[in-house]
Amino acid sequence: MHFVNYERPHSDKKIVNENKDKDLSKVKKNNYEIFEDIEFNVDIEIPKNVQDYSKLGFKDKLMLEDKTTNDLEYLENSFVVKCGDVTLEKDKDYTIKFNETKNEFDFSLITNGKAIDKLKDKVTVSYKAQFKNVTTIVANGNYKNHVDFVFNNSKFNNNKDRYEKKETKFTTYGFKVKKVNDTIFEMNAKGLKGAEFILMKDGKTFTGFKDGKAIFDYDANNDKAHKFVTGEDGTFTVIGLESGKYYLQEIKAPEGYRLNDDYIPIEVKDDSHLDGTLENIVNTKDNLVVTGKEDLMQTVAIAGGSLALIAVIYKKTKKDEEKELSK
Repeated sequence: MHFVNYERPHSDKKIVNENKDKDLSKVKKNNYEIFEDIEFNVDIEIPKNVQDYSKLGFKDKLMLEDKTTNDLEYLENSFVVKCGDVTLEKDKDYTIKFNETKNEFDFSLITNGKAIDKLKDKVTVSYKAQFKNVTTIVANGNYKNHVDFVFNNSKFNNNKDRYEKKETKFTTYGFKVKKVNDTIFEMNAKGLKGAEFILMKDGKTFTGFKDGKAIFDYDANNDKAHKFVTGEDGTFTVIGLESGKYYLQEIKAPEGYRLNDDYIPIEVKDDSHLDGTLENIVNTKDNLVVTGKEDLMQTVAIAGGSLALIAVIYKKTKKDEEKELSK
């Protein structure tokens, strides 16, 4: 007769830089840019009777809301499994099986029907995932890493598998801006297509992706800079950034309009991708004398002076009329 020891193993799952400190400056980082490493740790407490276990491991998947997502993937070569100071060997001490799209995997500490003798106290599984450069990414989406810890403490597998669910949440951010005409000089507001911008952060320009990373580099002539172009409605959207302060610089104006050479600050956060969160970027008509803020102030001042002059002439004419009537 086989007597099963029901000592229950435990697991803990977290993002590596997770921090529950109430000081907001120390709160865990939970937003990432495309190709930035998202590091995870899973700790498994090893029961004393681990040799009796027929199953001990976990199933892991990347999700958006309640569905598995292709917006991210696990980095197969990032896995490190340790028991104390000892690094365990894949396919000898443990197994990992990925699905085709690398957004799910099964991890097991049971190999060849049993656990290895060196397992004791706690096993830590460290691994990474990344957002891919795909158009389906949702800014401030409810992304999560879902783990089903599974074990069966019968060597004959005649007990039911038991599960323990764990989740860690994270996301990525983005922003949306709109290029519009200056309604001071035009009657109808409209979006302007064809404007080109570059994106900057910490004095460096976004040049694209290289070796799986977003690259911000010094590019004085904008030769390597990635160009963002406004569409038919005057908008463009950037998704896949971590939170922080960025700048846009217009390098090509819409046809028939003057270049806006201001550096435009962009605060990327949880709602910066929504319509109307960020201020519109304004261009003036090319055939106007106005070229910048100082010229605009001068134009308004001249217009104000003209109005004052008209008022003086009107008052003088009115007095002349009154004198004529009194005669």
